[in-house]
Amino acid sequence: PVESGWTSLGPFSLPLNHCVPFTSPSLSQPICEHMGESPVCAQTSNPVCGTDGVTYDNECQVCLTRMKTKHDIQIVKDGKCGPSSQPLKP
Repeated sequence: PVESGWTSLGPFSLPLNHCVPFTSPSLSQPICEHMGESPVCAQTSNPVCGTDGVTYDNECQVCLTRMKTKHDIQIVKDGKCGPSSQPLKP
């Protein structure tokens, strides 16, 4: 319910001008700002699972794929994706 500039969210009341975009707490954006015009990734193995259901060797590989495909791939979790991992729909 909305009353005089406030909205209820469960047991909480928030001012209507206090809108925050929803992001899943389990997803994280890879940090790609360090990538230049000709990006190169280290060969370190620190696997992460992407929202596309693919296991990447490291976060840098996620950044490379994001740059190449222009898809908003995020990190679901550290470690390999499970055998039943399905791509998440945006």
